[in-house]
Parts: sequence; structure tokens; C-alpha cells
Amino acid sequence: MDRSYLFAPGHNEKLLGRVFDAGTDAVMLDLEDSVPPDAKRPARAMVADVLGDCAAWVRINAVGTELVAADLEAIAGLAVGIRIPKVESPADVHWVRERVPDTPLICAIESARGLIAAHEIAPSTE
Repeated sequence: MDRSYLFAPGHNEKLLGRVFDAGTDAVMLDLEDSVPPDAKRPARAMVADVLGDCAAWVRINAVGTELVAADLEAIAGLAVGIRIPKVESPADVHWVRERVPDTPLICAIESARGLIAAHEIAPSTE
């Protein structure tokens, strides 16, 4: 696991051009909270394009949203790894794992429900 991740919003062309030169351990391209709803589709295309030339992780939208399947379809096989936000159960992880079986995953626990289930979520990332 990398020591630090520099996040860049997937819809910001200026930052996507600079983030890889900042000297961080790893880059995390964001398709989730830093991307406004009307920029989600272009952000996916921009991130997929960047991943063709540069190695990076991608933070997808939360499992259960209408956006996540399109995120995974756009970046599957291109991202170094995927950060799953708002994970609340092993089922969230399994849903992603079924679609990207060989991709490293990081689970973000962001709620009390996720924290209570953390001991069940952790082994599901393997």
C-alpha cells in the first residue's frame, strides 16, 4: 500500500495534467464527491483517457448509486486500483469485485454502519 495519495477531480483537465508531476506515492483520480453531477460523464471519459498513459487509482461512486456501473465500465482494466467509497458491508465489496476481479481495492469506511461491519468488510477485499 502506498503511503500517500494525491486526489484530483476527474473532470478538471488542468489538474489531470499536473497531478502526476507532484511527487506523491500514488495518484487517486476522483469520480465521486469532487465531481459535480453534470460533469460525471465527461469525467469518466477524461479519467479513462488519462489512465491510458499514466498509472493511477480511481475513486468510483458509491455502490448502489446509478453511477457506479458506468464508472467501472469506463475504467476496468485501466486503473491500478479502485477506492470504493461509503462501504457498509461485504456485499458492497463483492459487487465491485465481481466486475473487476483482479484489481486491488481500498474500502473507505465513512459511516457508523460501515464501522460496525469493518471486521467483515476487511477480509472481503482479498
